[in-house]
Amino acid sequence: MLLKLGYGISPIFSPLDSNQIFLFTSSLHSDFSYTRNDSVATYRNSNGELQSSSVDSPRFNHDATGKALGLLMEGQATNLCTNHNHAPTNLTNMTTGGDTNGVLSIINDSSELASAGLDQGNNNVFKADASLCSTSFSIYVTGNVANISDPHSISVYARGTGVGSRTGRLVLTGSDTMDIAPPDNGYEHFALEGIIPDSTSRRFRIDVDAGDIVYFKYNQLEQFERTTSTIITAGASALRKQDQLILSNLDQKEYFNDSAGAIVAFVNFQNTSQSITQYPFSISDGSSSNIRSIRLYSDGFFRGFNYGSGNGNHSLSNYERPEIKKLYPIALSWDSSETIIASGGITRRSNQITSQPIGINRLEIGSRNGGLDPLYGHISKLEIHKSHQTIKQLGNRMIKSEDQVFIFAGQSNASGYFSSPVENSDAGRMELISNANNYWENGFTFIIEGATGSAPALKDSAPTEDWYYDDNTDTYGAAYEEWEEIALGCNRQIEAIIWDQGESDATALYNSTITEARYKGAIESIFSKMREKIGNVPVFIIPIGRRGSSATDIQTVREVQQELATEYSWIHLTPEKFDNNLADDLHMDKDGYANQATRITRKIADSFGLSVTGGVNGAEINNASRSGTNITVNISHDNGNDFTPASNIEGFYFTDDSVEISITSAIRTNATTITLTLASTPTGTEILYYGHNTMSNVTASNLVMDNDSISLPLRSSKVCF
Repeated sequence: MLLKLGYGISPIFSPLDSNQIFLFTSSLHSDFSYTRNDSVATYRNSNGELQSSSVDSPRFNHDATGKALGLLMEGQATNLCTNHNHAPTNLTNMTTGGDTNGVLSIINDSSELASAGLDQGNNNVFKADASLCSTSFSIYVTGNVANISDPHSISVYARGTGVGSRTGRLVLTGSDTMDIAPPDNGYEHFALEGIIPDSTSRRFRIDVDAGDIVYFKYNQLEQFERTTSTIITAGASALRKQDQLILSNLDQKEYFNDSAGAIVAFVNFQNTSQSITQYPFSISDGSSSNIRSIRLYSDGFFRGFNYGSGNGNHSLSNYERPEIKKLYPIALSWDSSETIIASGGITRRSNQITSQPIGINRLEIGSRNGGLDPLYGHISKLEIHKSHQTIKQLGNRMIKSEDQVFIFAGQSNASGYFSSPVENSDAGRMELISNANNYWENGFTFIIEGATGSAPALKDSAPTEDWYYDDNTDTYGAAYEEWEEIALGCNRQIEAIIWDQGESDATALYNSTITEARYKGAIESIFSKMREKIGNVPVFIIPIGRRGSSATDIQTVREVQQELATEYSWIHLTPEKFDNNLADDLHMDKDGYANQATRITRKIADSFGLSVTGGVNGAEINNASRSGTNITVNISHDNGNDFTPASNIEGFYFTDDSVEISITSAIRTNATTITLTLASTPTGTEILYYGHNTMSNVTASNLVMDNDSISLPLRSSKVCF
């Protein structure tokens, strides 16, 4: 059963509950034992400096600025390169190719390395100098790929000097490359990942552009879909052993209850490979027969796992993926009747239990059963609760004060960002989170699903329980009540409401069940009620889009949305979505939700005063004038300076005394002008629309799009002559 974030206003913890909190930022609690049987592993210390770790020494990792990431956990991996990638004194196991004027040497680069926190050892680096070359200069490191049927990844720390947008590139196959080392930047980490090599002779390679220089160290070639932490090589390929963290005798700890309990963890996933299964944590008897866990499955989605004595695999199937390299909360709770898994503070799943695991006596962090299915990432915090935690309680533990929370409302097109109706994809939600985390760098961004499918704004639009408002009785229905429960249950400040709704009411408008005034009044009442409950936050309306059928009044909904954004400073319109492809009669496909998610996030970030490069609204129609059968449409750009297509433009609609006159031609005249040709000369009241009603017959590629880096459609408009 899928459960939303349905918390109560003030989560109350059971008086019988006790919990133990473990922090993994600088030291290990004495209950844990840690092993990693090698000394080639690396991490960054609290000063942001790259360090080598001794045998069986936990790696409390930090980013380059010194920000704590948590305990770094990784599976076993090999750096196939055989040169001295750490503190080079010679060029052994390195060869050159390409332009013979290129020179490979070793220099001391202590000041630049210190700035990047890479000043270990003798501070020597490799200098690949192509300043006298007329073509590219290549460096090859001995150590061929291991198996051409498996993906490989290469990585390096590099900086460059020269001209142009790059100074070199990583190369793994003839066609798989990655630009590296922009001129005059300091050392950065570059990685070309997940490449299937086309030959066993492939190895680590850097091509340096003619006239440029690349300085590098810590080159790495791995038989893996993602690069892991730097593995030091010193004249031969190097194996880094797996990190293992175990809490034994769990059944004897006062904070653990085998029959009912919960575990909450905060994990920073470095890798969500599509070919591996990762266990952030598991509790078991040391076997697969009795285990409870959350796993990041090989398809990239979270699953819960509750297995008792071989009698029942209660796996909760795909529903959510984490964003990599961001601190991410996950939780597992159980008692005699159900198992709940929760992740990201967004969606929940629960499952009934038919058989309980028995004999659980150990907790394993970052793997299961002695090292199987290792985690690739960090764990920063773990909570063990002695009693079953409800969904409300888990949510209160998972969302932190520094996190950002945005909540959706509306109907199925809003829910489509969490699970697209046709493909059952969360591509929209993932894109929202990924983009938002780039703008809000502190904490994690939670996108909460508060929408109800098929829910009209007005009760009279569909006489079911799932409506938002009844203007006849001034009461709020089940759709609103569910939204309020979810919103208040977050127990955190919600920054904004994202509204995508109108299809049900558009049908009622078409059938004259409701009026435009009633619909607009309902939306105003709904928004006012929502803001009364969670604070005077902004509302971002996703404009209603296309529809595959014509028996509906989309146009009135569209115009109401535009009026509301004009009349209320706290209501904003995100960019149009009608250019995205539909998967059915009225829902976008998964790519459409992902594409629109990028636009939504940029609009919200811009409204919050954050720095957004490029346009956030799209071009608009300034005015239009008619001479005979020709109409000249003038547009103003947001950030672009031109538009497509140049001919066969679609999306315009013209009426003469409410009767359509067909448009026989629509062409680009110049970068700010479109010329339309009518089939006849109008004689009455003239109205020109762009983005009229359902737009059911348009071809999306013929809609007007600007040429900005994030291409946006021309905004819907109504021009009265």
